[in-house]
This record gives sequence, structure tokens and C-alpha cells, in this order.
Amino acid sequence: MFVTGQLTRNFGKKNLLIMLYIIRLIAFIWLAISPGIWQLYVFSIVYGVSSMPIIPLVTGIIGDRFGKNAMGSILGFSWLLHQIFAALGVFLGGYLRAVSGDYSYDMHLEWVA
Repeated sequence: MFVTGQLTRNFGKKNLLIMLYIIRLIAFIWLAISPGIWQLYVFSIVYGVSSMPIIPLVTGIIGDRFGKNAMGSILGFSWLLHQIFAALGVFLGGYLRAVSGDYSYDMHLEWVA
């Protein structure tokens, strides 16, 4: 996070945040196509290092854009949505596994026809 703070002087908060999200996207693509365990370790390191600095950048951008007084409301609402959709994703993964015996979605399920 210290390094991220120093890099904001050169790149700006918004540009650095975009770069971190691109790194996270590449890490997820890497994870999706990785066949071995060592690739999981690489993903964990890259994703972890690129995820932690996002929090101060986001709060800084919100504070700059909307002011410090609005930060609690905005962050509270966005974290609430984040948690709801995270729980929904976990639930749907488990539901698909329970219904189909697999984590993939088959367009030709019997109950759809």
C-alpha cells in the first residue's frame, strides 16, 4: 500500500486503480486456464498484491469526488451490495452443484424444456 501511495503521485489514483483492476483481470484469466498447483500460487500472490491497494485508492477517489462527509454512506452502501452479491454467487455455485452435480451450467437441462 505504501508503494501504491507513492505511485499515485506519478500515475494518479484513477489510472493506478484501472491498472490494478487490469492486473486482477489477467490474474483471473491465468487462474481459469491454469492446470497445475503452482499456477494457483502465482495467482494468489498476484491477486493479493493487486487487491489490497485498491481499498485506499477507492476511498481516496470517493473522498475527492464527493467529499469526506459522503464517504461513509457511499462505502457502506457499496460494501453492502458487495456482500449481498458475494453471498448470491456462493449460493448459486452450491445450488448448481446440488442440482446438476457439476459447477457448469448446461443449457439443455430437463426442467428448462
